[in-house]
Amino acid sequence: MDKKIKEIAIYLKMHGNGKIVTMDKDNKLHDYNNDGSAINAVDSSFNLNFIDDKMDRETPGLSWKKDTSTNSYILTLDSVYLDKTQQIILPQDEKIIIKSVGNSKIDGQISSDGTNPLNLTVTGDGTLNLNNLPSGSANNDTITIDGGVKVYVKDRVACGGSGGQDGFLNIKGKDTLLDIDITQSLNTKGTFLKEINVTDGAKLNIRSKQISAYIYNGSINVKNNSTLKVSCKYGVYIYGGKLTVDDTSTLQTDAISAGIVVVDPSKTKTQDEVLSLPDIPYNTNIVSVMANDHKFWTIAKIGSAVEVVGNNADPADDIKGALGKMTIKKRTDIKGFTAKLDKAHKSDYSYKQSKSYSNRYRRL
Repeated sequence: MDKKIKEIAIYLKMHGNGKIVTMDKDNKLHDYNNDGSAINAVDSSFNLNFIDDKMDRETPGLSWKKDTSTNSYILTLDSVYLDKTQQIILPQDEKIIIKSVGNSKIDGQISSDGTNPLNLTVTGDGTLNLNNLPSGSANNDTITIDGGVKVYVKDRVACGGSGGQDGFLNIKGKDTLLDIDITQSLNTKGTFLKEINVTDGAKLNIRSKQISAYIYNGSINVKNNSTLKVSCKYGVYIYGGKLTVDDTSTLQTDAISAGIVVVDPSKTKTQDEVLSLPDIPYNTNIVSVMANDHKFWTIAKIGSAVEVVGNNADPADDIKGALGKMTIKKRTDIKGFTAKLDKAHKSDYSYKQSKSYSNRYRRL
């Protein structure tokens, strides 16, 4: 049966995050992923509340065990399926590891008690399709995605006190991926956090309606051969913090309004205090404008007039004149912060123009 399902799935080119359900001759239902791989459906009687009962237990495709060597609890999801009525409840007074094996799909909610800082790591070599990651509500909540796991989430990632103002999200390790797509969610921000760290070859993709990566009084750091891709009205929006992309990493923005916005409520910070980038696109500049008693930093084409629309800062109603689509990465064909000196513009006139633009950048 499993072999036939795989052949049918391949023939029909099944895709998306749904599942295939079949019925055998005994009227028993069987679940499969869209690639034809079998899914372990968890019976509704199995206790998924790991706060009230922390004792070890397991069912086909899912196990909960205390690991004394790491002083943590490990929730293993092995090609498992949970429907919308099945909710995983995790304790926040323990170190929790979710280990992914195979291709699992969780349509129900993953939640936590919200009384202590969340310490959650998602790891493994599998793929997780989740409705959400636990939100938490305590200061210093931390979610770490690592070990090469692929995690796809359909709702906002927000952990920490005050709705996400003190939460940390870490995505690290080669081939590790966190993909956040909330375009069908009621939420408008892909993240609400204090800090995002994408490191050591990891990738973070965010698609949203208003803001993809939102940070409050904190930072976004993309380092050590890592990639951040954002698609929204505002790609990266940091209120009271800093964006850092190192020389080995890449930031790609596909924004309607502004790809990068850093808002300084103190109005006193210098460029180096809000942005650390390996380079900027050809014929652009890092600019700042004063509006609504705040200082807004963004990237715009040289000569473009940047205007903050409306009376708001967090977020602004709109920002006109800023660059929405861009790739931020280190140029390998030239040395230094010299995006203006593009090889396609080698005439003496173009070179002098570019040099003046570069000098203009250094005076900001």
